[in-house]
Amino acid sequence: MQFKPEKARDWDENRVILPAWQQPKIDGVCSLNREGRFVGRTLKSHANKYTTSVFSRPEFHGFHGELFLTELGATHPDLCRNTTSAVNRIQGEPKMTWTIFNYVTDDNKHLPYRERMKEFNAQLESLIGRGILGAASDIDIRCIQSVPVNSLEEVEETDESFLNLGYEGSILRDPNSLYKFGRSDSKMQCWRIKRFIEEEFMITGFTEGNKNNNEATVNLLGRTER
Repeated sequence: MQFKPEKARDWDENRVILPAWQQPKIDGVCSLNREGRFVGRTLKSHANKYTTSVFSRPEFHGFHGELFLTELGATHPDLCRNTTSAVNRIQGEPKMTWTIFNYVTDDNKHLPYRERMKEFNAQLESLIGRGILGAASDIDIRCIQSVPVNSLEEVEETDESFLNLGYEGSILRDPNSLYKFGRSDSKMQCWRIKRFIEEEFMITGFTEGNKNNNEATVNLLGRTER
């Protein structure tokens, strides 16, 4: 089967299987390492040569996570735009943090999510022990936080806590589900909880207003304003 990165589906509370794991949704740039190539969701390399070089190590094969500018932090309100701008510039050496939320290889794709992430954490410890990551390294790779939730009430409370911290929303996962190539479904249980929607529009024209119906008030100069 041709590899396709797993994508979360907008959540349907009537089809969610609980208990589950809930994770903060970071609004960065989705990135993964396939066979030592650091690529985006489309499996094309990022333009920034430095970032691509840093995360293209063969030891990172199977890592799948959210990339963001370290100096901004994971909850910056303009994180996606700034990180996208940085990875789209060919030159420059931006410091990036890569927060991993999935780990899949040909050897572990048949395993449930909890087992794959257990393997990832073991790999992370190995890389730190070898000095590839950790205090002796400039490469910043972390594991996403997972909060166990057992009811819809807990899901709502956890999502609200993530929003209050500045995250974009939540990801809800079944720890026993397999990796889904492409868009997730109700069987694989990878849900995206987002309290707002984003749409893009093209402005083709406008009509200038010629009447102001706002309530008239008197300003400090004694003049009427609306």
